Amino acid sequence: MRSKNRIIIGVLATAGLLAATSAAAAEAFTLAGAFCNANYGAEEGVYRQDGQASVNFEHQIQLVCPLVRPNSDESGDLSLVYVRVDDHHTSQAVECRAASCNSLGTDCSVADTEASASVGMTSIHLDDMATYTNGYAYIECTVPPPQASQVSGVISYRYSD
Repeated sequence: MRSKNRIIIGVLATAGLLAATSAAAAEAFTLAGAFCNANYGAEEGVYRQDGQASVNFEHQIQLVCPLVRPNSDESGDLSLVYVRVDDHHTSQAVECRAASCNSLGTDCSVADTEASASVGMTSIHLDDMATYTNGYAYIECTVPPPQASQVSGVISYRYSD
């Protein structure tokens, strides 16, 4: 009987540790570029097709891509941030950066801006950064205008929080 109790207690302790570990573990998210919105009222220059947000405007446009933070009641780290882009401009790159802000938006940490390295589909890796308790986060990408009828845009973005 004692060994059976020890096994049950061991199983319950292990289950408790696994539950505590998974609750504290970072969650990974991948979102479609269609979730990105144009900054500064330039929404008419953005079109969404097949889950992507592309720029079809004579000027570059800033796209703001919101990050879902179900664990926002805890501070932590925003990590493994990647933006998949389709860059068709030969002289202007798609540039992105991540930001994490407190709940009021009065204090924000902003990562360094990174740019696409080549024409075509590519991934941009952004720096890890701390998140605020009860705060929000987003990715901001500057997308160049079309060149030779080829449009650039954000295909998707992923991160762990």
